[in-house]
Amino acid sequence: MNDPLKAEPLKIGVAGLGTVGAGVIKILKDRAGFLADASGRMLVLGGVSARDRAKDRGIDTRDARWFGDAREMAKADDLDVIV
Repeated sequence: MNDPLKAEPLKIGVAGLGTVGAGVIKILKDRAGFLADASGRMLVLGGVSARDRAKDRGIDTRDARWFGDAREMAKADDLDVIV
C-alpha cells in the first residue's frame, strides 16, 4: 500500500458549517490517521464556506481558506473535492 505521507494530500472544501459540515470537519481531524491509511493519502481541510464567519461552531477552521460563497469555493483550482 502507498505511504499516505508521501502522496499528495486530497484537499477538501466544506460548503456550510452547520451540523453536517461541522461533523465532516470533526471526522477529518479526529480520524485523520484512519482515513489516510484507508485512502492511501492524507485528507486535509482546504476550504470552508458559510454565511457567518464569526459564529462559534466548536470546530477549528483557522487553517482552512475561507470563502464567503460556496459557488466561489467550487471554482477554486486548489481544492480537489467539495462536500
